[in-house]
Amino acid sequence: HLPPHKEEESKQKESKIMAGFWTTFLQREPIVVWSCALGAIGAALPVCVPPIRNMLRADQEPTRPPSAQSVVEALRGGKS
Repeated sequence: HLPPHKEEESKQKESKIMAGFWTTFLQREPIVVWSCALGAIGAALPVCVPPIRNMLRADQEPTRPPSAQSVVEALRGGKS
């Protein structure tokens, strides 16, 4: 086990190495990095958005989206 001051130096050194890795990776493969970032955001949105939306609409009754059948009927101009 390292003394506290050595442990802190070790953590700082590791964080600098990781920062250097991500900076280099972003410079060499920007499309891959941004694709992963957007994918992570897209995966997190279904978990984050509904609770926020429910919190903001606390006084209103939740609205149901229209059924697929009613959307198709509306696009066709009524019943066909």
